[in-house]
Amino acid sequence: MATFLRIYYFYLAQKLRIHKLQNTPSHTDQLLSQAQELMGRVFGFREFRPGQEAILEAIFSGEETLVVMPTGGGKSLCYQLPALILPGVTLVISPLIALMKDQVDSLSVFDVPAISVNSLMGIGEQEEALQKIAEGSYKLV
Repeated sequence: MATFLRIYYFYLAQKLRIHKLQNTPSHTDQLLSQAQELMGRVFGFREFRPGQEAILEAIFSGEETLVVMPTGGGKSLCYQLPALILPGVTLVISPLIALMKDQVDSLSVFDVPAISVNSLMGIGEQEEALQKIAEGSYKLV
């Protein structure tokens, strides 16, 4: 079974490619407008918190972006909004399984297709999750 998972992970890695965005300023502005509309419609927030708009602008412009904010500062929206707007799957690396669960649970309330894959899952659950990810069933992993 371990060999199958290694092969499957390789297959998944080949299917999930990293794309570098190269947007024009006007396209970046359109994406920011979409993000603001989506933020209100899906998550119920009217305005960006301090720093969020600049972070989203950097992401939509194709810049490599590192965000360091305090707990409750709005980091999650900084990757959730681009994940919902841009094509493909967004991979989120989290050190805590509890945090993964909280994120997926909160996203499911808003009907955002998200899943976590972690060490507490059985092999069958992992295989099923990876298959659904490869099929494009989720926007956030």
